[in-house]
Amino acid sequence: VINGARAVLDHYRPHVPIHPDWPIIALSEICSFKNGLNFDKTSSGHTVKIIGVSDFQSNLYAPLDDLDEVHLAAPLGKE
Repeated sequence: VINGARAVLDHYRPHVPIHPDWPIIALSEICSFKNGLNFDKTSSGHTVKIIGVSDFQSNLYAPLDDLDEVHLAAPLGKE
């Protein structure tokens, strides 16, 4: 049974269907990546949507309609 389970896992390749009419672009064209930014609910100013690792915990795709937002004193890159 264990060897059978290992064989299944070794050969598992998830399939994510991609419609041929969907545009394929680099993520850097629609967002910017920052590492180590820490925001809390008391931040104020410019509104930014935040996506983190936890947004993918139970999702194959990030739930874009339900992302947290923070408010910054200045836009990112202007601090």
